[in-house]
Amino acid sequence: MTKSTLVLFLLFLFPYLFQSANSKNTTPYFFTQIGVEDGLTQSTVTNIYQDTDGYLWLGTQGGLHRYDGYEFKVFKNNPTDSCTLTDNNIQDIGEDRHKNIWVITYNGVHKIMHRTEKVKRYSTQTPREMHCCMRSKEGDFLLAGEKKIYQYDEQGDSLICKDWLSSIPGLSGIKALQEDEEGNLYVATANSGLVVLDKQKKVIHHYKHNPKDPSSFIRGAIHGLFTDSRKRLWITSETSGLCYLDKKQKRFVHVTAENSDLNSNVIRAIAEPEPGRLLLGTFTGLNDLDMETLKVTPYKFIPDEPGALGYYSIHSILKDNTGALWVGTWKGLNYYSPAKKQFYLLTPNEFTGLLGMGKEDRDGNIWFATEGSGLFCYNPQTRDQQIFPKRSPYKSNYNDNIIKSLFIKGDSILCATHKGSVYLFSRKNKDYQLLYDYKYGDIYSLLIDNKDRLWIPTNSNKGLFL
Repeated sequence: MTKSTLVLFLLFLFPYLFQSANSKNTTPYFFTQIGVEDGLTQSTVTNIYQDTDGYLWLGTQGGLHRYDGYEFKVFKNNPTDSCTLTDNNIQDIGEDRHKNIWVITYNGVHKIMHRTEKVKRYSTQTPREMHCCMRSKEGDFLLAGEKKIYQYDEQGDSLICKDWLSSIPGLSGIKALQEDEEGNLYVATANSGLVVLDKQKKVIHHYKHNPKDPSSFIRGAIHGLFTDSRKRLWITSETSGLCYLDKKQKRFVHVTAENSDLNSNVIRAIAEPEPGRLLLGTFTGLNDLDMETLKVTPYKFIPDEPGALGYYSIHSILKDNTGALWVGTWKGLNYYSPAKKQFYLLTPNEFTGLLGMGKEDRDGNIWFATEGSGLFCYNPQTRDQQIFPKRSPYKSNYNDNIIKSLFIKGDSILCATHKGSVYLFSRKNKDYQLLYDYKYGDIYSLLIDNKDRLWIPTNSNKGLFL
């Protein structure tokens, strides 16, 4: 890499690098954007699903995409071929125990054979009203329509309509299915509340919305269900934020834009990037939710910032089996991996010469030795930067401001120069004090051992000092 008079240097992008002192400014994630130019046929990614082989399946309004990390294979409608999707508007994606991929579109239900990748269409009583699918812990594959639940019959290769919800008159608007650790099946509806079925598929609870009870079920526009690592069931909505079911109290605890810092009540996506934290995707961006305190931290969308999402309107989020995050927005797919080191390019505001050794102080500031301007300090959170020369940083004082190595302990920064001297810089007083002068040669490193002894390897005939 070439070095110019105005030097550019690289810093590893750890998550805190992009967090501002104001936590609402930026996300702690550095995203890589994947769009139409990379192979997507349509930019709005409404669904993200990872199969047991590790492939990502992306639902868009322009068909289904299988992504292997390098290229896309697209499944979409061909009007002259009955072995294709009936339409390209993807509603949900699932996988059965034989690794077949199931796809619900606006007009139909389909199975993509695992080995042959051939597409088979299935008919239901209400093909335009199918919304979601899932595989149970016992291996049964279930699909839900506007009013009905269907189970896939492997022997007959057909969908069987079940009467499990017949005891609830007028039930309609099934939007999501979820199973808990005990095998109970949760059925979330837009118009009839939340229904809980036991392992025998008998109704054991029916939670309804009560406008007079703030701890009752969310009303209308249910988007989905999610179970976190603490086995807590969350319900997301496109009008009323989200809530979780307190099973012991048989009540719902709500998190909305009215009682928290949530940036929108339109919640379309949810994931758990790490235990104890939820990531919420809304119409206006990402939000972090602390599962213990229910504190919400919204992240502001800054399109020109390196690593920003491709767009603020979020439709889907997936944490894959490697721990990476995939975020589908109105304008493409975004990828973040904690294992992939990203770089952030920073240009010093003032002349520093070449930048050398860097160390972090206890307050999170990064200090660099420079060749020409003394010490250079950078704050990753606020992005403030400042130089601290030993003498005024004019060209005539260039040699006096060359620092080769440094060591930080508490308030003190030990600085070694190219002339064989060691200075103590006080972070509090912002001044230098000469400690040792060996008269000759660069000192490239300093070390304080576990007995609090300072080691100084000089470049003079005096050798190593302790």
